[in-house]
Amino acid sequence: MHLMKILQLVSLFFVTSAGQCHAGVIFSQDPVPISTGSYWVSDDAAGFYPTISWRTYDSFILGQDSYITGVKWRGAYWAEINRQNNPVFPDTVSWDVGIFADASGSAASTIVDENFAVASVDSTFIGINTFRGDATRMYEFSIDFAAPVFVQAGIQYWFSPRSRSTNREHLFLFSQGLGGDGTSLQTNLALGRTFVRHGDRAFQLRGSTVPEPTSLLAWSLLGMFASCFRSRRRVT
Repeated sequence: MHLMKILQLVSLFFVTSAGQCHAGVIFSQDPVPISTGSYWVSDDAAGFYPTISWRTYDSFILGQDSYITGVKWRGAYWAEINRQNNPVFPDTVSWDVGIFADASGSAASTIVDENFAVASVDSTFIGINTFRGDATRMYEFSIDFAAPVFVQAGIQYWFSPRSRSTNREHLFLFSQGLGGDGTSLQTNLALGRTFVRHGDRAFQLRGSTVPEPTSLLAWSLLGMFASCFRSRRRVT
């Protein structure tokens, strides 16, 4: 194949794909085996004590500038008071799903925190789990944000899903995952107190990584060279 033909193909590839992002899973902390690990409440149980308003967060750092388009997370439902009723079914009315900036090692300003009606959230029953000796139902959930969420490489952010339920008999427990720094944060929203908790959380980020500027520059120069080569070939 002639050099000019090769350069034409490379130039075409640049034009059609160099500016595109690489879509797919951009971050993942796989769940621990069922009935193992730690579980922390991330639930706002309406109509009960003001202290039953907990939100659990886990941190993440990406290696490349990215746009987050969706998330997946895992957890179980537990009856805290009448434990003989376990395993209970989900009682979530809606979900708050958010990405937060970091400030001194804690979740701070909100980047995005969307509320999703339960009917708009994909859910999959995983199986029967055990928590504190009680059987609980384990589920996996997934949503897509209304618009891509931009996050920078090398900077810590926080992810948090919170169930909005009707009572304490169906509390959502955010399950443990593998691969992070070994800790999570849990905030009592009514009291404004935050606690460091054991274990990472099980979640996955979907989206697109942004091409490195140096890569785009290299493809740009190659495209320009191919164009110049073709122009020179026509006048000689």
